[in-house]
Amino acid sequence: GSGIDALVKAIAPEAGLHHLLAWRFLFGGLIALSVFRAQKRPMPSGSAIRFHTMRGLIQLACAFTFFFALMHLPLALATIIGFTAALMVPFVARLLLREPITPVALLATVIGFVGAILAVMGRPQGGEASELWLLGTVSCFAAAFLYALGLVLLRMRATHEDATTIAMFTNVVPAIALLPITFGLFGTP
Repeated sequence: GSGIDALVKAIAPEAGLHHLLAWRFLFGGLIALSVFRAQKRPMPSGSAIRFHTMRGLIQLACAFTFFFALMHLPLALATIIGFTAALMVPFVARLLLREPITPVALLATVIGFVGAILAVMGRPQGGEASELWLLGTVSCFAAAFLYALGLVLLRMRATHEDATTIAMFTNVVPAIALLPITFGLFGTP
């Protein structure tokens, strides 16, 4: 994961964020669809397809916001903020699944967010900082929230579909949504 994040940070400014996302999901979608077909998995029901389509679009928004953050934040800071997704899961699970939040989880979350805030306060000065540092920071927290939301949604369906089906939708839905970019309608990669 860290290697991929570093690769995105290095390539995205030259390649363009939209092209990077389109190609990432195209290849991810082809691989996941190939595994899905090779395992002869049955197509899920219509309601499951609608659910996974929504989750796939959330995954796309998560990748977009995180890759944008990687372009404008130091890699270590983006990683720290990205890990706040785990801190958000109990609250998203409380909203969607009505799961209680234990006092220990609440205390750990507060401590974790204080650490993330301290990291954000250490903004680089001078030439290191992107002009879009603040927007990158907001984008990274949005990515963390979307990732937490995706995890909780995944848990809601994990007893209904297998991992192969879930992975297929997670990659194919964004790939389809990004086909106009893949085919060059928004510039040549």
